[in-house]
Amino acid sequence: MIYLGLWVLALGVSAVQPDSTYQQTEGWCSHNIAHTGANVVIYMNCQGVDPKALEALNKDMKFTREQLRVIQELLQQAKATPDPQIGQQAEALVREGKLQEANTILGKELGLTKGQLQRTIKQLEKKTREANDFARRYDELLQQASATPDTQVGQRAETLVRQGKLKEANKLLNPPAISNPSAISNPPAISMAQYHAIQLGMSYQEVVKILGRPGEEQGSGGNPLVRVTNYLWRNADGPLMMISFVNDQVHTKTAPRSR
Repeated sequence: MIYLGLWVLALGVSAVQPDSTYQQTEGWCSHNIAHTGANVVIYMNCQGVDPKALEALNKDMKFTREQLRVIQELLQQAKATPDPQIGQQAEALVREGKLQEANTILGKELGLTKGQLQRTIKQLEKKTREANDFARRYDELLQQASATPDTQVGQRAETLVRQGKLKEANKLLNPPAISNPSAISNPPAISMAQYHAIQLGMSYQEVVKILGRPGEEQGSGGNPLVRVTNYLWRNADGPLMMISFVNDQVHTKTAPRSR
């Protein structure tokens, strides 16, 4: 399934139904340029990517006002050309990102230098490549999350991926190697200050960030609606802390104590 995500809306006017659109299909993702009268709207289609993830992707897929002006003026000029055949041909070229060819066919410079057009074309190509890389990595991380033996980690990672938080998902699925092996057998002690910093409702990742290391899963259970998982944190000198998570939120916690 292909989902449609808004890439950028230019010139500060609210989105309206496009007068016309063109969709270029290539690789994982493709751009879709729509002319809405006063605006140019650029979309990005990415095969199999959830809308939330596309929304996150599109926040970084922004054109400058100058680049959008180039596209908008060429589209407007193509639409106003007396010869409908030339106008249609020029408009198709613009929507394919072939701005210089469209400008040549129209026979007007529109105050745009060749350098401006080339920069806009390269920017469109660059952002399409970036979107392809995003979609490819999205698919890879989803597959890795489904194959992870730890179901809790896999579920959390999948949620992050579908939200477009690929870096966070990758960090969860592929934690960095510990440069100091002694840190495993002698982890930093958990203090009461850290204990008090943990609040009910926090996620597992928030707790890990406070304590500085992941916990040892002690078991999980529940049903499709309620998932309970218990984690244990040990200190080298004996004290330990147990936290119970319900649907990835802190439900109960025990203070550091001696065994």
